[in-house]
Amino acid sequence: MGAQESKLQLRRNVFSLYERKSIDPKDADFFNTFFEMPESAEDIFNLLAKKDIKQIRDASADNLITLLQKCCEQIQHFVDIVEPFNKETGKMTLNAIRILTRILPYVFESASPALENSLFWTPPPSPAPTTPSTDDGRSIRDTLGAKLCIAVVKCLFVRGFTLPDYVSDLHGVQYVIWAHGLGVSVAPNSSKEIDTARIETLRLLLVLLSHGMYIAPTELLSFDNRWCNVFVTGLERRAVLALLCSLLNTAMNYDPNSWSMIPYNHILFSDIQEQLVTLCLQTLTVLLDYKAMSRVSPIADLKHDSDVSSDEGYDQDDEEGIGARDDATREKARPSNDNSKPINGASQPEHSRAPSQRISSPHDISEHVSDRRSSSQQDVTMSRHNDFQYYMARMYRPQDCGFVLNGIARLVRNPLDSANVYLPGSTKRVTLHSEVLMLFWKTVEVNERYTRYTMESDKVLTLLTAMLYFILEGKQDPTQLGLIRLCCFLIHILSQDRNFAVQLNTPFDSSQAAPVLKLLPVFGAGCYGDFFLLAIHHIITTTGRGPIAALHESFMISMTNVSPYIKSLTVVTSNKLLSLFTSFANPAFLLSAEPNHKLIFYMIESLNNLIQFQVAGNSQLIYSLIRTKDRVYALAELSYESAMTELNRIRELKASKHAQAASSVAGNTTPVSATPPTEELSEKARGKLPDTASDESLPPLPATGERRQFHATTEWFEYWKKHLPLGVLMVLIDTLAPQIEQFCIERGLNDEKQVVTYLESGTLVGLLPLPQPILVRRFHYNDAIRIWFTSFLWGAVFLKSGNRDNAE
Repeated sequence: MGAQESKLQLRRNVFSLYERKSIDPKDADFFNTFFEMPESAEDIFNLLAKKDIKQIRDASADNLITLLQKCCEQIQHFVDIVEPFNKETGKMTLNAIRILTRILPYVFESASPALENSLFWTPPPSPAPTTPSTDDGRSIRDTLGAKLCIAVVKCLFVRGFTLPDYVSDLHGVQYVIWAHGLGVSVAPNSSKEIDTARIETLRLLLVLLSHGMYIAPTELLSFDNRWCNVFVTGLERRAVLALLCSLLNTAMNYDPNSWSMIPYNHILFSDIQEQLVTLCLQTLTVLLDYKAMSRVSPIADLKHDSDVSSDEGYDQDDEEGIGARDDATREKARPSNDNSKPINGASQPEHSRAPSQRISSPHDISEHVSDRRSSSQQDVTMSRHNDFQYYMARMYRPQDCGFVLNGIARLVRNPLDSANVYLPGSTKRVTLHSEVLMLFWKTVEVNERYTRYTMESDKVLTLLTAMLYFILEGKQDPTQLGLIRLCCFLIHILSQDRNFAVQLNTPFDSSQAAPVLKLLPVFGAGCYGDFFLLAIHHIITTTGRGPIAALHESFMISMTNVSPYIKSLTVVTSNKLLSLFTSFANPAFLLSAEPNHKLIFYMIESLNNLIQFQVAGNSQLIYSLIRTKDRVYALAELSYESAMTELNRIRELKASKHAQAASSVAGNTTPVSATPPTEELSEKARGKLPDTASDESLPPLPATGERRQFHATTEWFEYWKKHLPLGVLMVLIDTLAPQIEQFCIERGLNDEKQVVTYLESGTLVGLLPLPQPILVRRFHYNDAIRIWFTSFLWGAVFLKSGNRDNAE
């Protein structure tokens, strides 16, 4: 039968699924056509149209159930085979995987869960009564849904299908890690056929995990996703480790520009690896995100943590964990029992209770996990509600943390590197940065040792540079709002660590960040602290009227967290900080919205920290502050009446401008302006405009709706006004301003460099009040953040899969 006739026959069988009622499940000739005839995934997706699937689901549910059962039986039969791999059987299994990938989203989106429950989660009738203590657990494990999940994972490790044929002397399922890195130093090679099978199988795995996409966000945290429960608590230990290491290693080894010596090579050669890496990142992040941990231990407390701490159940000579390859610890790494929380509270499956068996891989992955805690210790320190989180948290060796961090930094830097070339488009740009940053988020959330290693590595500056680039590049693009929010939250998480803040004093490498510097003022031979503060200034001053304005407080908190440790700011950075202070201290801005006064608090606290903790290295900042003394005095003397007067003046000016513009449009005339629009002026020219000449010199005010909803009161104003921490700034100005004026008059100076040198030669010991303890505002993982993260994650998955039309 020719290819065209095969497709016509398959198309007729699709029509039969909703035209004929209750097709006999024993009609092998009919159902085998779905597994034997399609030659590619495109054939399945084209022949099983969206309207056909919905019509079969709604009109002939029995036929749909039979087809899905046949697909599951084909996959289950395939993973149970222990004979040499047969290509024809592999093709049939691959088509079964594709059919499930195509149809299951329409089963999940159905308003009634009856079809899913009856097919996947109704246990088969038991031939004999079971004891009450094991009935629930056995019934869950015996359902078609649980068997399908376990079989799909096994499909990822079948010799000749998703593994090279030479990896073992045994046939069938062999838990061999795909790529070198975590858990293995030498890994088998791959091929296009193997990568294709992995891609198709990972797509199905991701579809099985996607049931939460069809749940309302308000119900997301309380929703019990039975598919996810099987994957995160129902797999045997070696399957979890093999899947975790394979997904992570495949993604972290990927280098999109490995052929960088040949420009435009990505145009000449197709790269199936990018598709595989994308699915690996998405699948691993989804597995780590399900039942997200309720806490992240403070990074500062890690100094009391040790890899051999007796509090964690270790012996003094025990250094096991993911990545440990010492043969002497191999037997120690095998637990006497596995405390993984069973599915729906059921007892652990028998195969998970047995000691881990040695796998056919370059290294036994059972030796890469430390699991020697007693049952009570594990329950106290970390609930085994997600095996992938548990084992990811056990990664501790520096070389393993470095391997993961280097891979993340390489992929995150790719958009920056591809823009920093002489030949436009000569370097491939991959769109993996959202997935990589989400994986970085989850790794930092679950693994304290990895977090500590990251903060002490200079690669964290690479991550910071890339994230600020994504924010600056996409701040005007509404489609990039989710990525910008993710970067903002990650920067907040980084800023709460002292090691990160200290590393900001590293000299800035401008050669590696040319695309970012195009968006910022030139700050000379500064440090990463200058770059960080200038980026925040630019973001805040250019996004006041958009949705990014809601993130301004988070950016200011990040600035406040790192401010006690930054020294030697350049003149450009110092002036920009005081410009930001001037904007926040504007009376109209303070009273235009309720949360605006928080920004001036963070700004003053940042200046106080820079002066009190790093006064010796920030003489330029002190001089800039003295030059802005009038603004500081004005804020200290600000009253509610004067602030309201200024706010009303600005609003009246805006109203008159809008009325004038409307009348000009109605009369089809263009008014002649005596001065050019401030948007057309340079930043330096705008800075020379009078403070009250126009509303354009004000910081961006909130949206109109927000301004209408808020009306400042005297009590509200006086409450926060009396708590402004202006004492340090006032003392500094009152003391140094007269001295500098006298110094300049006596020597006839008009050179700020000599003034700064004079300030550096003096001392402020005994002048400033004693600094308060450093206050670090930590990032809080609350329910709203978790819902947003999960929604953003599945949104990214949906968009990446949209070109296949498999998630309509």
